[in-house]
Amino acid sequence: MCKNSFYSVLFCFIFSFILPVTASVNEKYITKEFLNIARNARPEKTWAILIGNVSNKRRGASSIYKANIKVGMRFTSSRILSKITISDAKGGLSESYTVGQPYNGQPTSIIASEDQDNEISLLGEFGLRPEDLTMTFLYWDLEKEFNNESVKGLNCRVLGLVNPKTKEFVKVYISSKYFYPIKVEWFKANQEIPYRNVVVSSFETQGNLGSPSGFDLYGPGWRTKVDFNNIRLGHTKDGIPKGIFTDSFSVAE
Repeated sequence: MCKNSFYSVLFCFIFSFILPVTASVNEKYITKEFLNIARNARPEKTWAILIGNVSNKRRGASSIYKANIKVGMRFTSSRILSKITISDAKGGLSESYTVGQPYNGQPTSIIASEDQDNEISLLGEFGLRPEDLTMTFLYWDLEKEFNNESVKGLNCRVLGLVNPKTKEFVKVYISSKYFYPIKVEWFKANQEIPYRNVVVSSFETQGNLGSPSGFDLYGPGWRTKVDFNNIRLGHTKDGIPKGIFTDSFSVAE
């Protein structure tokens, strides 16, 4: 998968990784109000570090491809800042991306590390995009709301949004209790079958903050699993670890 395709999509899965643990019932909100709350349902002045592994199995492949992954994030009063680092589990390829997403819906910025190959993306080998770990699709144009559905035992409101430039379409299954995406389906323009799907498989809570600790991503003939087994969440006022935006998989206090 060519890395250049990532930059043509303003998608961004700064999957607002940190979320408040508290919840409320909100079926009373009209579609636009509900979406606006989901876009802003993040505690500002917080940070997150998620370290784990990612594995991919493709149809016909004799083995499972594995890598280590780290996501460092800061939620400021105006934007989400993120650094994504991925490294082949065998010590081969390594790459990183710096991603910024303003809360006001302005375009996502994605900067790849300078030493990366221009044609091959390690992240892409797993079916991932830099933006997948940041969630900008929530800022795409709202097209419609579908009937509610249950995902992982949670009642979800299902919204359809379209990228105004590429016309890529997503169905986002947002928990009506937590204002948080639990499942996402991507459709190419004018297509009725999703070519990528993601489902949050597990969460971890620390104090009054929480984060997805795992998710499954899949498409025709392939499946990727992401597990974060080392998660740290905190408030900026209590200090920020020095290694939050480094490529190192060990983090200094």
